[in-house]
Amino acid sequence: MSKLSKWMLPGLLALFLIFGCKPIKNNYLWQNEIIYFLLIDRFHNGDPTNDRGNNPASHVTYDGTNPEALKTYQGGDLQGVIQRLDYLDSLGITAIWLSPFFDNSDSDFVGWWPYHGYHPVDFYSVDEHFGTIADLKELVNEAHRRGIKILFDMVFNQVAANHPWVTDPGKKDWFHRTSEGTFFPITDWFDQAQIERGALHGMPDLNTENPEVVDYLTQMSQFWIDQTGCDGFRLDAVKHVSPSFWDHFNRTIHQKYGNRFFVIGEIFWGEPERLTPYLDIDFNALFDIPGYYAIKNTFGQGGSIGDLSDFRKQADHDYNSYPMATLIDNHDVVRFNVGIQSHADAKQNLALNYLLTSPGIPVLYYGTEIGLPGGPLENPITGDPQDYVNRLMFPDSLNLRESRILEETSALIRLRKSSPALTKSPLFEIYKDWGVYAFLRGNIDEQLLVVLNNAATSETVSFAMKNDRYAFTGLGDEVWGSGGMIATGDSIWVTLQPFSAAVWSVDVAVVTANPWTDFTERYTGDYQVAIFKYAQSELSPDDLAIAGDFTNWKPKHFPTQVDGDTLKMQVPLRPGSYRYKLVLNNRDWISDPLARFQEADPYGGQNSVIEIP
Repeated sequence: MSKLSKWMLPGLLALFLIFGCKPIKNNYLWQNEIIYFLLIDRFHNGDPTNDRGNNPASHVTYDGTNPEALKTYQGGDLQGVIQRLDYLDSLGITAIWLSPFFDNSDSDFVGWWPYHGYHPVDFYSVDEHFGTIADLKELVNEAHRRGIKILFDMVFNQVAANHPWVTDPGKKDWFHRTSEGTFFPITDWFDQAQIERGALHGMPDLNTENPEVVDYLTQMSQFWIDQTGCDGFRLDAVKHVSPSFWDHFNRTIHQKYGNRFFVIGEIFWGEPERLTPYLDIDFNALFDIPGYYAIKNTFGQGGSIGDLSDFRKQADHDYNSYPMATLIDNHDVVRFNVGIQSHADAKQNLALNYLLTSPGIPVLYYGTEIGLPGGPLENPITGDPQDYVNRLMFPDSLNLRESRILEETSALIRLRKSSPALTKSPLFEIYKDWGVYAFLRGNIDEQLLVVLNNAATSETVSFAMKNDRYAFTGLGDEVWGSGGMIATGDSIWVTLQPFSAAVWSVDVAVVTANPWTDFTERYTGDYQVAIFKYAQSELSPDDLAIAGDFTNWKPKHFPTQVDGDTLKMQVPLRPGSYRYKLVLNNRDWISDPLARFQEADPYGGQNSVIEIP
């Protein structure tokens, strides 16, 4: 498309100048990286001789009919990762986060084997199921030869129940215990002292206020850096460890190895404000777990683009430009495609489009790039935990569907790596409604317009060529996707196919530092209005709200009418199955008495279920 004539407006500033002055935490930008997280045991079996380790019962091959086998080791090892480095290189990955490789318990814990690596018994050894320290060194060297960095997953919160320290009288004070010497569970998730001292999943909790424990863990970590030359650490269960430990540990590591050594913390909270206490500790970045929930809600559970934008606005305030690692799934949650009744692959692809065109350090979970399936975290019949179903073995060969998804993901990664604007600039909104999102990414090198259609219908939207926030001075070529764009008069019209995205090269001037645009009350063609009724005469419409999958579980008010003693709330929903609760007086969360279906809420009580055909 030919360039439009440019306007000369007084005071216009380029997008990169407006936002380029935000502080950078470290002198090396990991925003340029694309991290791939893999479970060593579930990636590739490079050495079948170590499958059973020191206990034959530790390995039962999963054949597709025996899901309980996934509680055991499946044969993946360090040699397997080495053998697939060329695959990861061709995918475009620039850094690999390895699950913990420490020597783990040789016995199960309540029927679960420590294939995941989070039940260590020896911090100075590699588990025999995974290989040897020589294999680990070879992996780091071979990855570096391909320009790929390696992150180690460090476990500082807990040890295995049968770790020798647990019964060592000299190590009694190395753990948080009751006055009777026993470990205690976490029962109050609003009590930070209990969160830091309680036994997570029944594992003995290390006393990281004890100087001996601090010295041991710090020296052990330096041992692995010195031995292997790894590039960074992913620090597990940060909220369960004293902040004073992290402050000492991170400063010590950075003083010795420099800020280029990447230290990223996992703080598993769903609210941005609960991450803010950790922003002043010397992490290079944190995982954006709240952002995961916002992405899942919008692209996987029928939520509005407005909800995603509201999250971005809050996170922008709370994070204050702090580097965040973004994701659409990982080993602690269901795979993105789980529970999506229709268009699962297309919705996942759109979520990846957003992930790889929005700010942050993108992290891919192994198998997501091929649409590897998963399942609910709890068995729907027994209620037993089954997170292992989201940790299948990566296949040795790909079918046509997996190959197609892989090519789509690879192309997206190539787009991000070839576009400086997608890694080095903030997001500036142009347009948003219930299903369509348009935003700018720009710096001195290039400016891009990204448009996403999160609807099952083709959508055409228009927005102004110029207003008091920005002015488009040129429209260039489409660099990604297959959308349509035309400029007529003072408007730009964009058309996108269902669940698709497109990116255009543009010239634009920005006249405000406010990155947020007003929400346009326009429903996409796949929305229906569902009526929720609540018979309670003393409540006013303002006293009734709803929270569910489609609101990111945040109470939200919708148009509500009074019909006698009944309140009727009109909620726009797309086709699908949704879990929800009614919220009374901004305080009381209840299941819907009139709902046809109810199911157990893992946090207590019942969730109501509505099916939209």
